[in-house]
Amino acid sequence: MRPKVWFGVLLVCLLVSNLVSTVPGWGQPFLLDGTHWTNISYDAKVTYIKGVGNMADLEVQSGGSVDNRGYCIAYMMVQEFKDRSIDSVVKEIDAYYQKNPQDLKKPVLEVMIRHASQLCPPAKK
Repeated sequence: MRPKVWFGVLLVCLLVSNLVSTVPGWGQPFLLDGTHWTNISYDAKVTYIKGVGNMADLEVQSGGSVDNRGYCIAYMMVQEFKDRSIDSVVKEIDAYYQKNPQDLKKPVLEVMIRHASQLCPPAKK
């Protein structure tokens, strides 16, 4: 490659790394909670639910046992949400945060899991 192309690639990499380090939330992981959930679009909520569902499906399809807590949670979510529309899940989460504004700091994933907690036995001690 010519020196100008290398310089351009380097410049783009620096700009992207600078953007990632300055945009809030991009430089560090965070759990989506009610304060975020109530401010994002419907499409973003659907995307989040689909992503969580896809991860749960992947975990279940890759195999595991009920003794594995991660597998158990994924299995529970698949069983709970397999016959429900994404819209109904979004509406339930919306309703939960509307009825419980004191819980806005509670992660969305926790709100989802609590709906299906009866399917997952407690961890063995």
